Amino acid sequence: MVLDLHLLLDLLKFHEVEVIPNTTIQKVLEDGTLFFNNRRRFPSPDKIVTAVGLKPERELYQSLQGKISNLYLIGDSRNPQNVMTAVWDAYEVGRMI
Repeated sequence: MVLDLHLLLDLLKFHEVEVIPNTTIQKVLEDGTLFFNNRRRFPSPDKIVTAVGLKPERELYQSLQGKISNLYLIGDSRNPQNVMTAVWDAYEVGRMI
């Protein structure tokens, strides 16, 4: 099921989820203190969810290519789509090895 972005944002607001766009988490201390964008954050959140966009990240794969046998590019790193595609990719690779 693909959710419309506006519906998703409305659901986050309804459930009182704070959305902080264009933010980089820099450090999390043992007491849970969170630092982002050179600012300290209180109180510390119970959970943090990051969404990093739809651009495939293949740097690790490319650096290991030719050095490790049975190296596979799956999920969003292969082609950003949805969770079902990532699960299917993992299933197919697992079935082959």
